[in-house]
Amino acid sequence: MTGRKWVKWVLLAIVLVVVLVLNHAKVQEDIRKGPGFLRPGRWEVFSPRDGGFTVEMPRSPKRKTAHKTEWGINYEVLTHTASDAGMAFTVAYYDRPSDPTVNWSVEALFDNFRENMHTVHEGDNVREEQVLFCQRPALRVRALGNKEQRASEYLFLPVGSRCYMLIVGGSDSLWHGSLAERFITSFELQESTATSRGAS
Repeated sequence: MTGRKWVKWVLLAIVLVVVLVLNHAKVQEDIRKGPGFLRPGRWEVFSPRDGGFTVEMPRSPKRKTAHKTEWGINYEVLTHTASDAGMAFTVAYYDRPSDPTVNWSVEALFDNFRENMHTVHEGDNVREEQVLFCQRPALRVRALGNKEQRASEYLFLPVGSRCYMLIVGGSDSLWHGSLAERFITSFELQESTATSRGAS
């Protein structure tokens, strides 16, 4: 199995973990309560230990850990998810293992992330753009479901040996663009992370 294919499966595993989280998130309960219930609630600045970032998101995010082993390489994906106003907000991240056979360049990571987005959102309307985020290259993707009428936004940010992904998901009819923008643009790397992990 080539290094490029391994990178693809790592990123796909992250996306699938997050999709499972979104499918079982409290957002489904909120949607069933009706539009009158779906008012934005209280948000807070969230910064998990050893996460290396701060972000503004709904209160009391739930942490999930997924341990993966692909072709003899172990890695751990951490996700923190909270829901508000019928939408789910997730920060996912993992540390890339040292493996000289894998192409860890930003370009290779972006290419694989694009492929995974089209796999997860097959048949959906997917748009992407490369942006400068936290003074680093990042990939921002927006997807609108043609079958399930769901909307999603992603921001993929490689930082040294770590990859971050911000995900917002919800029903297209209940989508709050301002909340998605608030969540994504509030993300900041902590100074120690930016220094220790270096530029991507």
